[in-house]
This record gives sequence, C-alpha cells and structure tokens, in this order.
Amino acid sequence: MGIDERLIEWINKTGYPLEIFTESVLSKYDYKIINSEIYQDKENNISRELDLFASKSWDIEDFKVNLDIHLLIECKKSTKPFLLLKNNSIKEEKLSLGEIYGSNDLLSMIFLTGSPTEIDVPGKFESGFKLIQAFNTSDETIHKAVNTLLKSFNHFISKEKEYEDDYKTDNVHSIVLPILIIDAPFYALGLNKDSELEINEIETGILKHRSHLNRFENDTFPITIITKNKVEDFAKSINIFGELFFKYLVENPDYNINNLQNLEIKVRNNA
Repeated sequence: MGIDERLIEWINKTGYPLEIFTESVLSKYDYKIINSEIYQDKENNISRELDLFASKSWDIEDFKVNLDIHLLIECKKSTKPFLLLKNNSIKEEKLSLGEIYGSNDLLSMIFLTGSPTEIDVPGKFESGFKLIQAFNTSDETIHKAVNTLLKSFNHFISKEKEYEDDYKTDNVHSIVLPILIIDAPFYALGLNKDSELEINEIETGILKHRSHLNRFENDTFPITIITKNKVEDFAKSINIFGELFFKYLVENPDYNINNLQNLEIKVRNNA
C-alpha cells in the first residue's frame, strides 16, 4: 500500500472528512464558513475551538431589514452507536432558537409550535434528555461536544451584546442554532407502552440538555443532532426557513422582541 492510500485510510478514521463534507454541503447554500472558530470558555478562562461556524445573511437596505442565521457545528465520527435517551416528560418535539434583538437580555427563546414558518426536520426523528455512546465506558466524547456547543453559544451571545444599539435602531435579527453532526449509527432508547425497553434507529434528534452553564435556571439547552446522510436535507430546510422568515420580517417591519406572539415557528417532521 502506497503512502497516498495509507494517508486516506488513516484520515478516514478521524472526524476531518465529516467536517470537510459538512462545509462542502453548506457552501452550496452560500454559507460563509470558518473552520476551527475560536471561542472563549468563560468557565475555565481559556480559548477553545469549535469545528465549524457557518453564517448566512438576508438583507434589504431600503427597509433596514437584516436576518442572520448562524450555525454552531460540532462533528463526530464513530463506529460505536449514539443513543438518545427518551422519557415520558418530553412529549413534544420542540426546538428552540436563540434570537438576538435590541433588548435588555439579547437572548429570547422561540419555541417552534406554530406557523407561518417551519423548520422541516428530515428523517426519523426523536427528542431526548441525554445522549450517550454505546459500548463505551466513558462519555467524554459526548460531554466535550455538548459543552463545546453550549459554551460557544454563550460566547456568541455575549459578543452580540456589542451590537445592541444597532439592533435597537435597525430591524436586525440574528438567529443562532447549535448543531451536532454525527457519522455513526444513531438510535432512540425509551420505554414502550408495556414499560419495556424499546430501541429505534433514527436519523435526526433534539437533545434537551441540562447544565449549570445554561443561561436560564432550570431551562434546557436544545441541540439538534443530524446524521451525515441528512445534512443536506437539513441545510435545505434551514435555507427555506431563512427565506420565509426574512419575507415575514420585510412584510412586518415593526416586528421585534416585544411582540413575539405575532410569529410562531414550529418543527415539522414528515417521516
């Protein structure tokens, strides 16, 4: 085996091909991408890396309407399955978006429960309270990925506070969505109606993560989990969501954080 084949064999065992694949898919939809984005881990007061930071903007200068969608992305490849643990308390398949506007606390949570715009979550889908890796004695891989998304999210929100005055004067909207992309078997584990363990293979999911790092006490931090084969479908869905949301903002220039009830967004799953 030549050096080229050996290098390809070695690199395919790492997570780098998944990052390259994800970047190529998002680039097709005109996302601007930063590899190895640096964020500040305020808990430990050190700088760390996020795998990918992707952004896309819609704007109309005359109307002073601007919409930015930011994707915080961690990529994990493994031959060992990932399990999303379900419980009976998580009934609804909801997702939350961090929204940045000109308000006292620039983060608001829109629960995706209505219309006119929808994020279509592709494939077989479940929500759960914990993500683990099967046949593994340590949860370090999952713990690191989840904490990276949570801490980079907090860092991003803090940076956005610098633009508070601009958001107050202009119709500027910034949405940030944390995403874990996996190249691995993915399953949901819970109890069936007979209280017996039941496992089902899925393609996407939402992890409702609890942590002392969450911005609001007793709140969950939602992380969208996407398998590799559904990355492009999800990218299309986010793009459609952005176009519909931007159209709504243009048609409703007075929309802001104080009248969130005028806009309802939901997760739709057709699987």
